[in-house]
Amino acid sequence: MASCISAAISCQLLRQTRRHLYHKSSSSPFLKLGKSFSGQAHIANINTTKKDVLNQIEERLLADASAKHLFLGTCRYYNHKVDDRFVVVDLGDQLNGSSLDISPQCLIDTSLPPNDIEELKKSVPKLARCASFYVGEIDGYFHQPWQFGYALEPVFTVFTTSGIQFVVQTMANDKIMFIQKGACRGQSISLADIKSVRIEVSDDPWSSRYLILKMKDSDVSKEIIEDSRIELNAESKRDLATLMIETEWLVTVAAHLSIAATVAANRKVPLQLADVLTSRGNPWVEMRNTSWINNSNTT
Repeated sequence: MASCISAAISCQLLRQTRRHLYHKSSSSPFLKLGKSFSGQAHIANINTTKKDVLNQIEERLLADASAKHLFLGTCRYYNHKVDDRFVVVDLGDQLNGSSLDISPQCLIDTSLPPNDIEELKKSVPKLARCASFYVGEIDGYFHQPWQFGYALEPVFTVFTTSGIQFVVQTMANDKIMFIQKGACRGQSISLADIKSVRIEVSDDPWSSRYLILKMKDSDVSKEIIEDSRIELNAESKRDLATLMIETEWLVTVAAHLSIAATVAANRKVPLQLADVLTSRGNPWVEMRNTSWINNSNTT
């Protein structure tokens, strides 16, 4: 059974805790969990600076005659006391209009202090041949490779390393989701027709996660995102803390989609989570939520 939560509160608190949870004390269970994930180094340009990042992006843009749509996305639970990990992705030159057939290219995957990242968000759009600029989050955590990214502006967009997953555009005063990949590829959905947004997971050891839309006035459910990258053998064991961290990005996207659908439909479109993603079914979620609230009250 799923449990409804407040999408607005989830989105508001979600970004406030990475460093608070991770570096609160040397005995933090989140710190120990982080070390267990940091064996694989997938981050390039570790010793880079803000100026280096801008120079590298500009060189890549000037090497191609076409203007590019760029994305800057941060990750969570990065194992550093000061820096945040982020990526800059070239989304190609065909993102606007009717063509959404893109092959994203990761230009930068590195870390900088948060203030430098905020400055980059102001500087990158000013670069020559930057057609548009998207800011959001990737699903990478610690040093792990990323697969998905999302941005809310200039339009709500979710993409993978292989292309656009879906994009929400305004058509005749209606918010329409155009789905490019997955089980509902080629379909379009009015956000006003969504009854609820759900995150489901497969049975223990939870190797697959799904974002599913329940449609209004019908029993139809539409699977919008499937994340089944985790390869497990018969003896594999995983814990609830790992599941929580691996699924946070997808929960964030679902929360934003719940909010967007609520506005479009002019009624509440609830976000529903599988029990293992709630405090009732996962004690790590309760610890995280308490930390979020405490951190929010002290900042």
